[in-house]
Amino acid sequence: MHAKVTLPAWADQPFLASDAALRSVIDRIAPDALDALHLWLGEQRTLAERQADRLGIHLIRTAPKGI
Repeated sequence: MHAKVTLPAWADQPFLASDAALRSVIDRIAPDALDALHLWLGEQRTLAERQADRLGIHLIRTAPKGI
């Protein structure tokens, strides 16, 4: 069974912004988008760590004796 991951509303926000000036394109990273990404990734990591902790506890409790 796979966990369903719901992407936050800001996921549609571009991480790169472009400006056309004098026939050249300048790309830059949109810092606000990266800040939001950083927060979201931190939340996902925390959830994954909790799930891994619960799995470890379950495996210890259900491990056959003598292993």
